[in-house]
Amino acid sequence: MRALIVYHSRTGVTENLMRAVGDELESRGHKVEYHRLEPKRPLGYLGAVWAALRRREAELDAALPRTLRTCELVLVAGPVHAGRTSAELNTFLNNMP
Repeated sequence: MRALIVYHSRTGVTENLMRAVGDELESRGHKVEYHRLEPKRPLGYLGAVWAALRRREAELDAALPRTLRTCELVLVAGPVHAGRTSAELNTFLNNMP
């Protein structure tokens, strides 16, 4: 099985979790590709919460992955601010190929 793990991690917690999930998948013989959503201009914590509350998108440093259609599993993870997804995740979710 081919898996794509797309994540945004401000502090490294989500990244560590997704790497652990990916390691487990790889140990079972699956091919795993990672894509970290990085903003061109990172926001501070309050700016990130405000952007999430406003459901804004972030300008990302790299293009969105185009391998979604060829993957059998896509995992998406990131921080939640006041019950809303981060601006980086909004960009990915609103612009999936």
